Amino acid sequence: EFIFIIGFVHANEHSMDEFNFNYADADSYERELAEFYTYSEMDEFALNFECFVKYMREQKKEPFWNKLTRAEKCLIIQEMAAGFDSTEPEKRLQAARVILYIFQVCLFEI
Repeated sequence: EFIFIIGFVHANEHSMDEFNFNYADADSYERELAEFYTYSEMDEFALNFECFVKYMREQKKEPFWNKLTRAEKCLIIQEMAAGFDSTEPEKRLQAARVILYIFQVCLFEI
């Protein structure tokens, strides 16, 4: 019996019978995801959102990811990926924050 942990395979020394999991207490996807974030992570989420809004306003677009066309979304992701190659640390950080916000928003759109 094996357990996969972040891409690594470890032999399981303990039987899974030793753990008493209660799967019946699972909540909705949105609530479970919301519980995943701590208060400090919410501050980071807000900062990522601010970076996304700033970028979208610079592009003369409304800051609503789910209202963009597929082509617009692809262009934004390509531009952010290009930002990772910038020699300016602030531009790289801004690109990373925008991408993080997009990833977080996409989870809620599922």
